[in-house]
Amino acid sequence: MATRTATYPLASTTAATASLPTPTTPKVRQYKDFLTPSMHRRFTNASTVMLAVCYVEAVFMSSASLLWRFLPIGMTGVRTLLLFLPVLAVFVIRLSRHHIGERNTTSSLETSFQLVTSQSAWLSLGWYLFSAYFFGEVFIWSKGAKGYLGWVDEGRSYERPRLNENPILLRTLFGVLAFAQTAVHWYFDYDGVTVSGQAVSSAQTSDVLDAPLPEVSILTLSDRALPLLKWCFQGTILSIATIGFVYFVFVRRFAWESAYWVGSTVLTLPYNSGPPGLTHAAGLIWQAFSSSLLLLLLWETSNAVFNFYISQPPTKKGYPLTGAIKDTSGAAIARSEDPNGSLLAGLKSKKELPKSFALWELYLICTSFPSRRKSIFKDVERSPDSTWQQVSGLCLAELEGVRTRVQIALAPGNSEAKLAEAELQRRQYEGLISSQQQQQSYGLPRIANKGVAVDPRVAIPAPAGTGSTAGNIAKSVGQHPGAQSPVSPLAKKLALKAKQLGYDRALTTEQRAQLSLQGITARVNDLLMSVLGSPVGIPFRQPFARIAQVAVFGVPNSHRINILHAVRSLTALVLASKTEDDYGQVSRDIPVIIRVFTATINDIQSFVAQLTPSWTDVDFNSQNPASRKVASIDEVTNEIKLGLEQILLEFGEYAPTMGLTRTDMRLAKEAVGKGMGSEMVKVR
Repeated sequence: MATRTATYPLASTTAATASLPTPTTPKVRQYKDFLTPSMHRRFTNASTVMLAVCYVEAVFMSSASLLWRFLPIGMTGVRTLLLFLPVLAVFVIRLSRHHIGERNTTSSLETSFQLVTSQSAWLSLGWYLFSAYFFGEVFIWSKGAKGYLGWVDEGRSYERPRLNENPILLRTLFGVLAFAQTAVHWYFDYDGVTVSGQAVSSAQTSDVLDAPLPEVSILTLSDRALPLLKWCFQGTILSIATIGFVYFVFVRRFAWESAYWVGSTVLTLPYNSGPPGLTHAAGLIWQAFSSSLLLLLLWETSNAVFNFYISQPPTKKGYPLTGAIKDTSGAAIARSEDPNGSLLAGLKSKKELPKSFALWELYLICTSFPSRRKSIFKDVERSPDSTWQQVSGLCLAELEGVRTRVQIALAPGNSEAKLAEAELQRRQYEGLISSQQQQQSYGLPRIANKGVAVDPRVAIPAPAGTGSTAGNIAKSVGQHPGAQSPVSPLAKKLALKAKQLGYDRALTTEQRAQLSLQGITARVNDLLMSVLGSPVGIPFRQPFARIAQVAVFGVPNSHRINILHAVRSLTALVLASKTEDDYGQVSRDIPVIIRVFTATINDIQSFVAQLTPSWTDVDFNSQNPASRKVASIDEVTNEIKLGLEQILLEFGEYAPTMGLTRTDMRLAKEAVGKGMGSEMVKVR
């Protein structure tokens, strides 16, 4: 889905900046110029930690004396560097496939289809195979002839040398582990970057000074050490239990022929008479167990460490990336010429990673750095609009994206009409902006007189391509709300065929009833529902929660965290404007914000209440209201309600002077779901 970068035509567009000259501003550094070095530091830190893990595994593999085993300047150091190459292969996978937000599909079958048709997904399998192969060669080289893992098995004194089958089995085991790890990587979506969605505590929102945020230590991963070790141990046991069947039944002959062809090119081997069998079984079992455990630990630790560093907040030394960096004494050691301009460049980015981290940084600025937050209100001379105008517009665009998606999802058959309407609104919006730039002020739209969804001064039109994307959301896997089960046409054909063959005249009344259209439909439906209700039918189900999440949060990855950061940032800015906005530009835009918040809440709740569940959702109970409860959607809705409630409590008494009518206030209170009690001053 295309990223919204346009801003809303808020009331303070010209009022706060019309009389101010436009100064010469320095060239704005792009947000990626701050984010890329930060990512490099994170990659370096993750590599340093993994080098330590590789050293531990290199010590375990060593068969030297106790002194030489721990010396990093000997073979242990060489082995450490070699083991780091499989780690780099995992990092390559993560860097090429990382994404922000949860994977969003309507069914497991759709997820599988996306994976098997993705070139990057298959490249991840190739990198895991390379990682497993290289690790296996390092392990076999470390054990060598002492571990009976050489290419040639000398045998007894009276036997001829022959190709050793033990290392062939181990290499096959490592290949099987690569396939299994790739499947686990895909299933659990290791490529997703977990962005914190927790609200900042009140202790971090002090108005006194900009205290740096505390940095999270890598030692916090120690809580996951035991579960990770348990997971790897279980995987090792499973691999040892299945490798015998896989090797001897499927790949033994092929693996032997391939190894013999490679070995015969550099070694003198006897005539190929087939695999001779495994030797030193007890030692081989221990080698298979220990090597599998070490390889799985290396992979899982690499993913865990990469996740830890890549999901750190966008800060440097506890301060926002685009702001001034201070040392422990409070002195600035690095400054940005235009921090707000760089932040706006990130918020407008069409790429997923910079935009998500820019929204995250905006949230941290609005809740934890008062002086930087004040600069957003004071920066009114920016072109084309003030910083507040652009920030608030971009935050509201996230909510408008939710409204557009749910409206189109409720009417999937009218996607082309929706596209035409969106294009018309876009043109009206552009014309409105050009005309308003020459005006000093304009009246605020009223939600009682005109719907927010069709008012170009309040709602931003959907970008090109949104209609087709949202239409595909509602129709994914061939089902949209209210779709007819494909069983009925099949039942009609079966009933018609039976009637043509004359079976209805030769059968009893009960048998004819069973062969009737209703009877066949009922039996096929029962059979299909029983299949969907079994474990076999799980990939084909389209749960209500997944369909709703796709429409509300978008595809292919959820925008939930971006929506949360946008709502929280905008709420914090509005609340702080009462004491920090010297130009009064925020107060002119509060009615628009209240209306958009209200409309978004109503649209989401209406969508969840009206959405027709898929006929494949066998667990949905229409009589139970809890079946329509979606935790992630409730989280976002409650966050918008909380922000709207706080704004109403803070500015409700000024509603008449700001242009809010009784109807506006009533709709807002109903959206919040509370009477607001005596804390809200009644609108006269």
